[in-house]
Order: sequence, then structure tokens, then C-alpha cells
Amino acid sequence: MMCSGREVSDKSARAGSSTFAIQEQYSFSILLPCRESTNPPRRHCRPTPLSALLCDDCCCGTQRKHPGIDHVGIHNRLRAAAESTGGRGRRVGCLGVCERSNVVVLKTRGSGSLWIGEVLDEPIVAALEAWIRRGAPAPVPTDIAAHVFERPSSVSEPVDEPVALQPNASS
Repeated sequence: MMCSGREVSDKSARAGSSTFAIQEQYSFSILLPCRESTNPPRRHCRPTPLSALLCDDCCCGTQRKHPGIDHVGIHNRLRAAAESTGGRGRRVGCLGVCERSNVVVLKTRGSGSLWIGEVLDEPIVAALEAWIRRGAPAPVPTDIAAHVFERPSSVSEPVDEPVALQPNASS
């Protein structure tokens, strides 16, 4: 079966599946969300256009470092904004820039990663939410640009994988 010009293994292309495992000529598989077209035998795969990765580990996302901040509310708003564009919002482990907490890494297809720090108060959260809902087009709005920083060379690029929420995440 073909999907966006790539071969899809028949095992993962079972009826009713909402995900295809795409076998590249390399030694790895890529999972992409798919939507069914009006023609049932054919499916169209779309890479995620945007990911909002929220640091949620040792200090970002905790009441201990930032008491009174609705960390779950921030995550829910940014996740919903990303999902409204066909993307996703996820919590990730420590990004290694605790002095900039709360940190959000915005990954866009074709534009790379944008690191945004001090996402703590309503004006920056609202601005980021609105910009993500518009698909995060260039240029970066000035109210968000004031929070943008370069990823330190000592810090690796985050992997877009979810972290399990801790029952006492607010501690």
C-alpha cells in the first residue's frame, strides 16, 4: 500500500487503523496520523505540522518553583491550540534550562525549533496560544519574541514523546 509516495506495511495498514507504520529504506519506522478519504482503499498521511513541547519535570510545571501558576491549565490551552492546527501538545522531561522555566519548545515543520522561556503569566500564555492557533507563522510576534532564547549547545533537542503525569506533579 502506498501513502504519500511511501510504502506502508500491510500489517499496520489494517482496516480501521488510524495510524500507518511507514517503512523507509532506512532502519527505522515513522508513525504518522492518517485520515481516511472518501475512497476507502486509499488513505492520506499528514505529518504533524506543529508540536508544542512543554517542559514538565524538576522545576517547570511545578508549584514548588512557581506557586499559584495553573500549570495544567497552561498545558491544556497550548495542547488545544496545537491540536486545532492538526498538531499536538505534549509534556516532556527536563529540557535542561531550568533558569528559564516554564519552557515551551515549539517545533514546526520546515522551521525547526523555537525555545520560549518564562511562560508563566496570562499575557504570554494568551499570545502563544493565539499564535499557535494561527499555525505559528513567521515572523514571531514581538510579545513572544521577548521570551525566545537560543537552545544552549550543552542541551540536546527534545524528543517529541509524552511523559507520564505524576499524581503529585504540583509538589
